[in-house]
Amino acid sequence: MEVTVLEARRRILKKCGYIHKRSFVPKSTRFVDSILSKLNEARFKEDVRMSRVVFTDLVNRLSTHRVFSNALRNPQRPIELQLVVALFLFGCSGNGAAVGKVVRHFGVSEGAVGLFTNRVIVALLSMEKDVVFWPDSAEKKSMQKRIFEQSAFPNCRKFVDFANKRNMEGSDYFSHESRYGIKTPIVCDDQKRIRYLIAGFCGSAHDNRVFAISKLSKFPNELFSGGEYILADSAYTDTPNVTSSYK
Repeated sequence: MEVTVLEARRRILKKCGYIHKRSFVPKSTRFVDSILSKLNEARFKEDVRMSRVVFTDLVNRLSTHRVFSNALRNPQRPIELQLVVALFLFGCSGNGAAVGKVVRHFGVSEGAVGLFTNRVIVALLSMEKDVVFWPDSAEKKSMQKRIFEQSAFPNCRKFVDFANKRNMEGSDYFSHESRYGIKTPIVCDDQKRIRYLIAGFCGSAHDNRVFAISKLSKFPNELFSGGEYILADSAYTDTPNVTSSYK
């Protein structure tokens, strides 16, 4: 009897690829086909998390990555759609990140949401060394001038804060913000460009403790010179290279 059931399931899988009968999921591509392109800049950013110019540039940069090509009979969906779906998901949290909501919003399958997102992550990580780097001396001087004109902080180069990536499990990952995540110190310049980050610390770790383990703290002479420093919030201990803008 058991062999008969297994054989029956094998025949079903061979025929359609699914054990259980699939149910119809109502969805529509109207948003992608007719609405997204007509949104103004502010509303476009709400869904895609970046401007149209930056989005187009990112599409061009990622289009040649091997993860978006395959030798299968069915070609992949356009990279623009894959990127939009992934970026939309990156900007969601909690119930807003439910796969079903993304499916209905963009008219794609549930499995496609995961595939698109994973492909985009792989492609973006391959660009990290080219786009996330510490500035040279000439660029530092330009930053210093702009920051001083805007804030009156002399010799300031960048700003540091922490991000908590959510949806992790385990008590060690429960942060002071009463949610699960990992602790990630991020340093950006005055133009909001990320210059340094390190990820992997549990969400319960204190900001200052994580920063003390980073390259910024351990090897400051490699990154700072001539009284340079970065601005931080009150969670940090003041050092020659880190200054809290308020206490």
